[in-house]
Amino acid sequence: MRTFRPISAALAAFLLGSASFTATAAESSDETPSPKEFEDAIAALDKIDPNAPAALAARLEYADVLAGSAGDDCRQRLDKAQSILDGVGANPAFVVALPGGRAREENIEYRIHLARASCGGNPPTRDSELREALGAAQRAVELYRDALDYQSAAISQFNAASTHRLLGDDDLSIASLEIALDMDR
Repeated sequence: MRTFRPISAALAAFLLGSASFTATAAESSDETPSPKEFEDAIAALDKIDPNAPAALAARLEYADVLAGSAGDDCRQRLDKAQSILDGVGANPAFVVALPGGRAREENIEYRIHLARASCGGNPPTRDSELREALGAAQRAVELYRDALDYQSAAISQFNAASTHRLLGDDDLSIASLEIALDMDR
């Protein structure tokens, strides 16, 4: 996705008479919002409609940020991300409000399990988390493919290949990587 500089976005908004471009400029900032900012935004959206696409998407984004951030106690952060993700997935409006949401949910699930695997656990826990991550990546491939989002499907296939490698399954890793390359073509 092309990012706009604030001045370009303001000019485009002026010329086209659309406020949506200024929102794009604000969203294209390189800074990730803080957890407090996410929580405040989600609370504000919940006051309007907790089942609205924007509210559900904000929760997914927050879980995704928590899954990928560093610092703090990784177990606590990842448990919070999982709790948010479980709450979104359990919401009956989720499938209707965000048509590609299930694929994104599986991708975030993959990231949570992958992060847990490297969060200082013992080897059996690490392997279990990696297997959970692999399953989530494989489900994401199918869901992205069903949603006709082939670029995301190829990335998820690459994630599956790299997870096979982390599990020590070199042959499966190579086969999965070849599939990812074919998908990317």
